[in-house]
Amino acid sequence: MIPGRARRREPAARVMIVLQPARPLSLLFLNSCSFTGPIGYWSSRAVSAILYGKRWSGWCQASASLVMGTAGSDKPFLSMALRPKLGQHFLADERYRGRIVDALPLLREDLVVEIGPGRGAMTGLLAARVARLVAIEIDPSLAGGLRQQWRQDGHVEVVNGDILTSDLAQLCRERGFQSCFIFGNVPYYITSPIVHHLFRFRSVVHGMAIVVQREVAERLTATPGTREYGYLSVLTQLYSRPHLAFRVPAGAFSPSPKVDSALVTFEMTTHLNATGKAGPGLVSGLRPEAESDFLEFVKACFSQKRKSVLNNLSGRYPRTRVEGALKGMVLDSRTRAEQLGVQHLVQLYERVRARAPIEHYEIQ
Repeated sequence: MIPGRARRREPAARVMIVLQPARPLSLLFLNSCSFTGPIGYWSSRAVSAILYGKRWSGWCQASASLVMGTAGSDKPFLSMALRPKLGQHFLADERYRGRIVDALPLLREDLVVEIGPGRGAMTGLLAARVARLVAIEIDPSLAGGLRQQWRQDGHVEVVNGDILTSDLAQLCRERGFQSCFIFGNVPYYITSPIVHHLFRFRSVVHGMAIVVQREVAERLTATPGTREYGYLSVLTQLYSRPHLAFRVPAGAFSPSPKVDSALVTFEMTTHLNATGKAGPGLVSGLRPEAESDFLEFVKACFSQKRKSVLNNLSGRYPRTRVEGALKGMVLDSRTRAEQLGVQHLVQLYERVRARAPIEHYEIQ
């Protein structure tokens, strides 16, 4: 220190970290920690503790917000939200964002419903090509940021909500559209429930495209006789023609997931026939009112993939009935579900189904 000169006091850095614990009984938080010294030094240490501390990531459920500012100031100079447990991986690579939007069959008069826009990486690209865009974001903080970003654009609407509870028919009707196109970068752990929900509203969805984990994309688009072919394949191919457009590498996302993703597009063309008669692209004999029971039947067929259809169904239907159905279709008794396409599964269902719906169960 220079003699005669007073040492300048650095403003105290005010750091507030709020953590949402993954376990209700494990309350973990740090609140209003004040430090003296250069703000940047302590700021970097605080950020590092959250970003790189394995202990934090193990205890905290993905909802950590860091707000820092100088003492006596109400305006934060840094705000950060980390939510890895919500399955959020934001598409950061501009090249892949462009490739994705170019691959979508969008029309100028379309209404697009975007699932989980996050920070809006795809929102602007989609909005520029259609008449109206509704972005459904479950994270309140991200939804608030998007609203602020698009507050002066009348054809972009941000809804803070859950796609799994959204009534897409009402959404279209209230905005004056008969149908919509769905796009989303779907969290890996919730892909199947989202796909199920979207197909429930297939009457008002004229097309879909989702970015999902590559393994899931391969299951969605798998054909009979392949290892990936299963219940999810039958579900998507009952209501649409899915197509794996291209792979999206893990490095295109921030933060990077451990696996690659892929873009899957869906041409909505139902196999269900209201008349029960055969027709182009339709499965003979399966009426729309029977689809729920049929899907439970398909789950039964795939419940244990290493077993034959006969063994999987015998616990729910008389074995002789299943044997007779297979014989009538000129199928071996050792036939497995992965060998049967949608048409064959419908025929088998019609031959062996009981009057009462079969039980609900989990696939092993």
